[in-house]
Formats: sequence, C-alpha cells, structure tokens
Amino acid sequence: MSNLSELDFIWEISQTLSCNVLSDEITYGLQNIFRKYMGVDTVNIIFYDNEQEIFLNFNSKTPFPTQIEEKIYKNVFQKINSTIRLNFILNDQFFVINDDFHLEYKIKLNKGSNKFYIPLMQNYKCIGFLELLQDFNKEDAVTKDMVKVLFIAASEVASVVTNKKLTDKISKIADFYKAQKNIAKILETQYEYSFLIPVIGEILDNFAKDYFAYIFMKNKNGKFELAWPLRYDKKRLKPMLEHVSVKNRITINQDGTAVLFPIYFENILQGAIIIDGKSRKILREDIDFLMQLSIQTATTLDKAGVYAEIEKYATQDALTNLNNRRSLDLRINQEVAVAKRKSLPLCVMMLDVDFFKKINDSYGHYVGDVVLKKFAQIINDEIREYDFAARYGGEEFFIILPSTTLNEAKLVANRLRERIENENFDISKFNDDVKFLKITTSIGLVSLLPDMDVKNLYVKVDKALYEAKKTGRNKVIVL
Repeated sequence: MSNLSELDFIWEISQTLSCNVLSDEITYGLQNIFRKYMGVDTVNIIFYDNEQEIFLNFNSKTPFPTQIEEKIYKNVFQKINSTIRLNFILNDQFFVINDDFHLEYKIKLNKGSNKFYIPLMQNYKCIGFLELLQDFNKEDAVTKDMVKVLFIAASEVASVVTNKKLTDKISKIADFYKAQKNIAKILETQYEYSFLIPVIGEILDNFAKDYFAYIFMKNKNGKFELAWPLRYDKKRLKPMLEHVSVKNRITINQDGTAVLFPIYFENILQGAIIIDGKSRKILREDIDFLMQLSIQTATTLDKAGVYAEIEKYATQDALTNLNNRRSLDLRINQEVAVAKRKSLPLCVMMLDVDFFKKINDSYGHYVGDVVLKKFAQIINDEIREYDFAARYGGEEFFIILPSTTLNEAKLVANRLRERIENENFDISKFNDDVKFLKITTSIGLVSLLPDMDVKNLYVKVDKALYEAKKTGRNKVIVL
C-alpha cells in the first residue's frame, strides 16, 4: 500500500463501521474494502463470549464456527493472549511487535493461501480477532505500515463489536420483559387454551427470532400432542418428549441445538415448550430467558384453567360486558325450542372483526381490547332489547334474533356492518402516531329451518361467516 491508499483504506473502514448497523452489513462492507486494498478474499470477525465461553462470528448469518474452526480459534486466542505486547499470527507463525513497532525483517506471504489473525483489543483486553483469508498468485511481503494499518482497523472494529454486543444485550432484555408481560396480559381477554396457546407461541417466536418455538400439551391419555404450530419434525424432536424428567427443569439435545422446557401446573407435568435452533446452537443467555418465559407460560395457562372453571358459572364476558359463551349455549337452546314449538321465525348471525390479528400485531393487545369493547358497544346499540348478543370467543360475536324473518335480519346485519365501517375507533390513549382506526366486519346470517337443531344452526352460521371472509370480508353472507 502507498501512504495515500493506506489513508483511503482507514477512511473507508471508518465510514463502513459508522454508517452500518447490522452485523452482516458491517462484515460485507469490510470484506469489500479489504478485497479492494489488500486482495483479501474473506473477512471474519470472531469474538469470544466470556459469559458463555464460546466463540461467535459477528456475521449474523453464520453465528457459530464449525468444530474444526472452533479448535483453530481456541489455539489462536491462547497465543494472542500469551503476551501483553501487540502481536499477530500469519500462517501459524506467531509474531510479537516491539515497542518501536519494528519488524526485524519483511515477512513473506505464501504463494497460495494465507491466514492473518489480528487481535481485537478493548480496554487492554483481547475480545477476539480478525480472520483474514487471502490467496496470492505471487509472493509478496508484509510491511510495517501494512501491519499498522491492520491494527488501526482492528481497533475500530473492536469498538463496534463491543458496542453492538452491549446494544444487543440491552435490546434482548427489553424484548424479554415485553414478552413476559404480554404472556401474562393475554389472560385479560381470554381463558381458552385454543386462543391462548397460539398467541403465546407467536410471542415466543417473536422473542426467539433465530429459533423455532413449539408448544405441546398432554392429552387425556397423558401423551404429548402438538398444540402449536401445525407441524413439527417428529424424528428430531419427539425423542426429547419421551425423556422429559421431573428432576430437570430443562432438557438439551446432544448438539445443543434444541432445548425442552417442561410446563408444570402444581408440580404436575402438563406440557412442554421446545425451542429448536435447527443447525444453530441455543445460546446460554437465551436458554435463561426462555426458561423464565416457560415458567410465565405455565403460570398463565394454569390461571386460565382456574378462571375458565370459574367462568363456567358466570354469564357475562369480562372484557366486553356482553353475554359469554356459556350463557349463549343456554339461551340458543331455549330460543330454538320456543321458535319450533310456536312456529316462530328465528335468525342468528355470527360476526367477527376483520384482520383482528393484524391490529394486535401492529398496535398491541391493549388496542385490540379497545376495538373489541367498542365493537361490542356498537352491537348493543344496533340490536333490540329482546335480541341476544354474546361474545363467542376471541374476536367473534354471536347474535340471536328471536321472532325475526330473514329479510328483517338482513336489514339488521347490513345496518350493523355499515355502522362499524363508518365508525372511528379511538386508540389515541395507546398510540401517539395513529389516533383512529377504521374497522370492518364480516357477518354470516342463517334462518332456522324446521329440520335444524342447535348444532346444525351453529355449523351453518359458522360456514356463512367463513364464506363472508373468504370472498372479500366486509359483507353479509346468507346461507
């Protein structure tokens, strides 16, 4: 390198490190610069995590070294830490730099492949090293100025690595507390496992972005069944479920790429969460966080079971103040019996909030609760005193219209749909950027026929709602 190109090299290194945030972007930028000025083919930023006692690749796409690489890195790290003087390794040779930064002779590069290891120093402590892989078609030499430039670049990289690790750790802690809070909070709106488990699964997935989360619950026969998501790698994960021990709070597979967290209710094993890294090892700090989230999950599901049992004897939904599912089941049986005995018309409608999951994902569950409460209030406003409205579950609602013909029911359904479409849902208390949301609803409508029973009525109106959603939403479908 000439003096001018050395200055340009350092300048471009500084710009890349200051202008990029993502690990893989930084690595990619450095690799281009090293290739341009020094003919380096590959740049790896390797740092040593003291807490977990492992080597990590700064490039987020390849976080872990292979077993062969890890053996090499251990040897390099030991050599670099064997002296307090500046040093570097080139092709398995260890070079120590004197106080006046004097190289006793020009160090020859191989004709072929070369490996540079430059220490990353922070606060007089080695935190890792730069690995430079380089191929040459002709012999060349390492100069004193070239080594100085590499140490300056390594110093800047060390600062970025340290700051990035600290930022990532703070962010991970914040994400953990948010996930823990969200798992606890979902009890405010629903107690049914069919609703709770998918929401908890998504929270775990969002927290452990580099891994895959699976939730299993024990069935009546005491066997584990996948509760979320729809499928899993049985060959890989089922053996872990067959060896769950009451003595162990966690079970880690042989290569450390999957961890099982048992779910206990009152010291009785009820389920399990498996976090699968596929080809990635599960980091020790992630295991600690995930164990706490699994305990919170167990607490939430346990309380849900207790609350659901209590709610069996209640008649009102806690969030919306509409009737609950239990009271709906009782009322619909009564209304169908009366309609058949007296030959009276009867209609039912089932409706839900369009794209409700997107609302929760975009604005949070507090906003979702606001939408459900307002939605329920509009239903109450639009129906008659002798009509019956209930929260069916989640974002689904059910309305019974006694002594109502199908044409009359259509008017009610369309009036309700238009009212919801035109309403402004105020979320300003929970969001600074968006003050109001516009919501639509899909409605299935069915009239009781002489040969129908309650079960048929439920199935048919559910099918009508499904058709309304499938064919575009914000509409009324009559079956």
